Amino acid sequence: MSKTIAATKYLLAAFLLLACLQGTPSADQHFVIGYFWHSRYTDAAKQIMARAYQHCGILVDFEFLPGERSLLLADTGEVDASLFRSEGVTQKYSNLVMVPVHLFVAQPTVFRRTGQILECPVRSWDDLAPYRLAFRRGAMEVEKHAKRLQMIYFVAESDEKAFQMLHEGRVDIVVTDYINGLGTLKKTGLQGIEPENPPFDSHRLYHYVNRRHRGLVDCLARELRRMADSGEIGRILEESAP
Repeated sequence: MSKTIAATKYLLAAFLLLACLQGTPSADQHFVIGYFWHSRYTDAAKQIMARAYQHCGILVDFEFLPGERSLLLADTGEVDASLFRSEGVTQKYSNLVMVPVHLFVAQPTVFRRTGQILECPVRSWDDLAPYRLAFRRGAMEVEKHAKRLQMIYFVAESDEKAFQMLHEGRVDIVVTDYINGLGTLKKTGLQGIEPENPPFDSHRLYHYVNRRHRGLVDCLARELRRMADSGEIGRILEESAP
């Protein structure tokens, strides 16, 4: 009888161990994180998440997937994770699991031509309604509100192209993140465009993994908290600032 009990306990322990390891890749496996945006935030997030995964025993690669493809392919499991997105995407992409420690805070901001006076100061999303708008592909929060407000809007392939449309007078405003917008203007050298201060909203951005990797979530959350508490994330973000 004692041998039977011992064997049962052994099998139960083995089962629990396998359950814990399920979805946790080994260091020599190919773990791919999709991202949708070429930006300073992306460069910072790559560094942050590469270090977090490394401390969890995983080496990662990054793959550019424009628009919503980074979410779609992470949801279907064709890639392992999505680098960062706003909170709430799991309502549409139910196979994703959010790591519950935000990477940083995005600040949607209106950019306009220098000297342009907006008839309606923008203090909320609803204040965008009268204007012709451009934004980069993949900016889901901006697109959601543009559709809700039935705005005239244009989806550009990048922030650079959205700003070019503004520079040429084809739209009235561009909405993008404050820091990234300044960095894009500095990089492109476009003159005569400035932010309408201050940013009119803010929202946190989180890392998401496919649910088969949910075993990594606790480790990643722990590492991100450690990096935040030590100031490591802050230093990486400062280095990426324009």
